[in-house]
Amino acid sequence: MNRRNFVRNAIFAGSAVKLASLTTIGDQASAEVNQTPSAGETPALASLRAEFREPAKKFRPIVRWWWPGNDVSEAELRREIAALDQAGFGGAEIQAFYKSLNPDELSDTQKKSINEYATAGFFRNVAVAATEAREHGLFIDYTFGSGWPFGGGNAITPELSSIELRSSHQSVQGPAMFHTRLQIPSIFDGDPAHTPGAISGLSTDWVDRMKRRTKIVAVVAVRGSDAEWAFYQSSPRGRNVLKSGELVAGTAIDLTAHLQPDGLLQWDVPPGTWQLFVFCSLPTGQRVNGAAGEGPQLVLDHLNAEAFRAHASRVGDAALPYLRDVLGNGMRAVFCDSLEVGANLYWSDDFLEEFRHRRTYDLLPYLPVLKVQTLAEPFDQFHDTPIFDMKGVGDQVRHDYRRTVSELMTERFYDEFNRWAHNHKLLSRTQAHGAPVDVLTVYGQSDIPETEQLYDMGCYDFLKLASSAAHVNGRAIVGSESFVWPWALYQTTIEKIKLAADELFTAGVNAIVYHGFAYRVPDVPAPGWHPFSGIKSGNYSSQFNEQNPLWPYFAQLNRYITRLQYLSQTGKIVAAIALYRDALTHGAEETPPTPPLNQAMMDAGYHYDHINEDSLLQSKVQNKILVTAGGTSYRAFVLPSIPFMSAQLARKIEAFASQGLPVFVSGELPLRANGFTPNDKDTRLVQQTVIRIRQSPNCHISADMPHLISQLARLVKPNISFRGKPLPFLQKMLGSSNMFFLRNSSGETRRLDAEFEAEGNPELWDAWTGDVQGIPHQKLAAKKTAIQLELQPLSSALIVFSPEQNVSPGVKQVFPGTLVRTEKLGTTGWNLAATGTTPAGEHTTIRRTLPLLVDWSLDEELRGFSGRGVYTTNFTVPAGFRESRIILDLGDVREVAEVKINRKPVGTVLLRPYEVDITDCIEPGANGLEITVTNTLFNSMALREPRPFAPGPTENASGLMSGGLIGPVLLKLFRGTKAP
Repeated sequence: MNRRNFVRNAIFAGSAVKLASLTTIGDQASAEVNQTPSAGETPALASLRAEFREPAKKFRPIVRWWWPGNDVSEAELRREIAALDQAGFGGAEIQAFYKSLNPDELSDTQKKSINEYATAGFFRNVAVAATEAREHGLFIDYTFGSGWPFGGGNAITPELSSIELRSSHQSVQGPAMFHTRLQIPSIFDGDPAHTPGAISGLSTDWVDRMKRRTKIVAVVAVRGSDAEWAFYQSSPRGRNVLKSGELVAGTAIDLTAHLQPDGLLQWDVPPGTWQLFVFCSLPTGQRVNGAAGEGPQLVLDHLNAEAFRAHASRVGDAALPYLRDVLGNGMRAVFCDSLEVGANLYWSDDFLEEFRHRRTYDLLPYLPVLKVQTLAEPFDQFHDTPIFDMKGVGDQVRHDYRRTVSELMTERFYDEFNRWAHNHKLLSRTQAHGAPVDVLTVYGQSDIPETEQLYDMGCYDFLKLASSAAHVNGRAIVGSESFVWPWALYQTTIEKIKLAADELFTAGVNAIVYHGFAYRVPDVPAPGWHPFSGIKSGNYSSQFNEQNPLWPYFAQLNRYITRLQYLSQTGKIVAAIALYRDALTHGAEETPPTPPLNQAMMDAGYHYDHINEDSLLQSKVQNKILVTAGGTSYRAFVLPSIPFMSAQLARKIEAFASQGLPVFVSGELPLRANGFTPNDKDTRLVQQTVIRIRQSPNCHISADMPHLISQLARLVKPNISFRGKPLPFLQKMLGSSNMFFLRNSSGETRRLDAEFEAEGNPELWDAWTGDVQGIPHQKLAAKKTAIQLELQPLSSALIVFSPEQNVSPGVKQVFPGTLVRTEKLGTTGWNLAATGTTPAGEHTTIRRTLPLLVDWSLDEELRGFSGRGVYTTNFTVPAGFRESRIILDLGDVREVAEVKINRKPVGTVLLRPYEVDITDCIEPGANGLEITVTNTLFNSMALREPRPFAPGPTENASGLMSGGLIGPVLLKLFRGTKAP
């Protein structure tokens, strides 16, 4: 590869890499980490290279395709499929809903068409989309409902709608005769856990049926003190718990049978202070968000299999006559979004019976300790203070409650969803987060587990939950609802997308879903219908369609993403550590930053996957390696600090250690069982097993994290031995080839100084171009290689080793050379012709002669402009320049630049560094330079009145995003570019 192509390939993508001198680096046997073979055939190196250059369309990213219900036409659906194909997308996920469509601005005909969701006409349109996608080599996923959570239409009746357990409470002082009418929780009561107005808009018959579904579950009195509260006007609940009420275990009295039909209770109160509770099961009244279609749009009961079947009959079974030809052949999967089901306490009509059967004790006396201070009980990690507690009992009872909720929802909703998909030749694609379940279990049971960047809140560890479940369970594809930033509408840039994609790749995600692509609704002013563009809609998401000025550049970006997704989906994870996680204790989501233990392991060069108890109980140890039921191997097991664990898990960890698996414990081993049993039998079993685990020579316990990591490094080789500052990475095996993907998300050049243990010589694979080149390296041993690379800001590096390639490809090693001269261009001025959109929504062309380059956001005429600006100027090149290399450095560009020299295209740069090698494109003497810069829609939209969205993050003091060619534009002359 010549210098020009090397520089061009590196700078086009932000994957720029500089080669550096070598030093000695440590050791690791990455090829031996996974001793189980990859599923199916493993590609040879030549095949890998060829498919990497031109991956199949199935490896492309897809988009969430928003439809305005059924107000679509066959011709437009076909046209949009073709547009997606041309832009490098592999397919689309249909989400047909009624979001950000103002009924007052719609005709009766439009309203009727939108609400023809789940009709024969709608299913025919879905079939048209899937058939057209198949013709293009793409596929369609079908969201199994309109809006979210699932439900809606007339199929989800009051009897099948979601319910919750709600309570009223009062303190009673004894001894006394209590003869009072109690406050009974009602669907008419306000409750911040869900939308007020539980019965608004319902028919008289449905209101009566909702009322009849309200049931008294229990009246319970427990000796103890009341909670202490703080009251805040700004709080969504109006008050917060300062101190939990303290209830006395073993004093609960069941007074349910004493309650009269009119709510009157007569009770001879024993001495002391008592807390009296009335528990009612009643409908939540929650409605499906954004649902299209006829009917009240009640959310279904996710703990009731009959409710799911009624929903599936409406949106799935009814579609089969129209979709039979595309099921599994044009239509790939059905999709379940994050549930976001609100409840005071999750409940089912048979919850007490199921709890007694599963946990072997009666929950009724402990109902008062279930509620914690949160909006979505009891799975919100931000407010986990119990309102009432019982010393030595409450935590275990709440864990049992959560486990029971998780089991019921998994069995009665997610299992039903997976079964329906498989019965109809489809895959299940599921977002488990946002639900009161063990997310690792639900992710792992899905064919395509999917995470969501909006949920991660900057916490990389959260993204790894879905990929961990996939790895542990042998799933090849891991999805992510991606590129969603709250309060940043129209501010999404190619650079921002690339950085987010790189984070997803190192987190194990390999099937990106852009959020999203809006159907082109006729007669909607530019930039068209965008479902999440209003303040009430949350002002988030990104607009990935033809109305976006950056749309022409998505094909180039998607080639980068597709090549990486091909390798990641084809390869098998190389993992070092299985890290225990109990989602029912720790919560489904993490708040940033990543937990210290997890971060310390990554910094030490280890890849870890989360693993839960269910998966551990199905795993085994072979040759001192932990092997899961899905076939993934781990060389160590790490147990973080946890308050309790089950006796089964304790015995399993003991067995692992006795079979030679290194076990590392951060803190102390727990001495309590994770469930409540009145005789504490399980706790005694845990304590006895822990004694034996401590005595094992393969168990290493330390409360000092640096010491624990030091022990880990002494006994278990990391994925990568970093000598310098570590980088986030992913390692995969593709046949006998080892792939490492590393990213530099910082704005500074980062030096990779590390050693890799892998057969063959290293190659640098360029995900932007598909090109491959050898890397200067030092062989320290037969399978040990030292590499140093300088990663430019915001760049990534894809390094591949293969024993098939013992000699690097026939390309010359190139070095950056020495910068000997810099010349500033445009000193005589620039001509600018800017064509695009103004704040008034008008299409315009602005022509200017600029003595100096200017940031559009700071120029009175250009500040509200969004579109393409063409800059032209001339420059002179001296004779003899071909002995050197000449780089055109554009300086600061917002956001994308296309470069032409003497009217011939040279290249398109999408992100920093905005540099192009122009050596082979220029002539001695005068040369013409043309630079076309495209910015986002933000500036034109931000200055519109009335403003269509709330203000969000901006990039400069003007309140707008910088735009245009800001420069300075420089010619850089390098000499000595060849290897010595």
